[in-house]
Amino acid sequence: MPNGDDILEALRSSIGLVSLVYICRLYMKLSTFPSIILPSTARTHLIKQAVNDRYDNSHTTEDIMMVTNMIEINKDLINRVLLISDFDRISITLDINHITMDVLNDIILFPFTNICLDCTKSLTSYRYKSVHIIDCFKIIRAVVVTAECKTCTLIYNHSSWYSLKYQWRKINNSSLNSTLKIFYLCDSSGFTYSVLFDYTCQLLHDQCPFQSFSRILIDRYNYEHQNNNIILQPIPLAKLFQCHWLLYQIVRFEFMLGKTQIVNLPVSFNRDELNYHFECYSGWWHHLFTTFWSRHKSVPNIKCSPSDCSRCVIVDGHQK
Repeated sequence: MPNGDDILEALRSSIGLVSLVYICRLYMKLSTFPSIILPSTARTHLIKQAVNDRYDNSHTTEDIMMVTNMIEINKDLINRVLLISDFDRISITLDINHITMDVLNDIILFPFTNICLDCTKSLTSYRYKSVHIIDCFKIIRAVVVTAECKTCTLIYNHSSWYSLKYQWRKINNSSLNSTLKIFYLCDSSGFTYSVLFDYTCQLLHDQCPFQSFSRILIDRYNYEHQNNNIILQPIPLAKLFQCHWLLYQIVRFEFMLGKTQIVNLPVSFNRDELNYHFECYSGWWHHLFTTFWSRHKSVPNIKCSPSDCSRCVIVDGHQK
């Protein structure tokens, strides 16, 4: 009987190392389909087409069949070597500055930049904090990494940068366009773009109070056992979600209607600070809104009728 090393060497030499790993993952995934849905010949064709397209190869059907037959015979070995079946169930913990993170399963929210936007020096003094990200279907463990520019006394995180000295927070397009699609500002929670969009859709089609939406999320987490051992209460979650959703929409509102490259936000979620921010900027938002829609007919490729566009705006406070 050949040992594991011999089997892997035979597979590698027949197809190449890079293609082998990709084929193994494809085969393990596609082999879960019953033959009545995906016959073996069709599976082989899909794997051949996928690997040739991905790596610009010209493997034949016979090459793929030989490799997949060897994978099937040695499926347990392939699983152990590539950790295909249990990679999402294991954890590797790492302690950094009294914060324990699971480097395989926790989301790591790095600062959106590694240089200061003011002085262009490299950021230093990294800090770590455990948080939870609220998604539509589950609560996700995450670790937020913040970095500081000592020269400018500015702190950078995943979605913004701020000054504790001057009490302001700023967001630009780069910080908003998170590759992880997560909106995190401060404190112990952040929200995925999906859950923010979910609420927007419900609000567009019907009335949806923040507290009712929060109850839906909590009930879903508990039903699906996806609360990550976090006990949320509807009222605190509703207040937290309301702050994030309003600020997120304000940022998108300013980027859409104006030419600004940076949007100012309050540094914290303190209620008085939020109210003061809304009062100070309400005139600016009114200006953006009226300017944009009064000149909307001059925007290229609009769907409105040019003769009727911008004739009037009706605001009824969402009361029908």
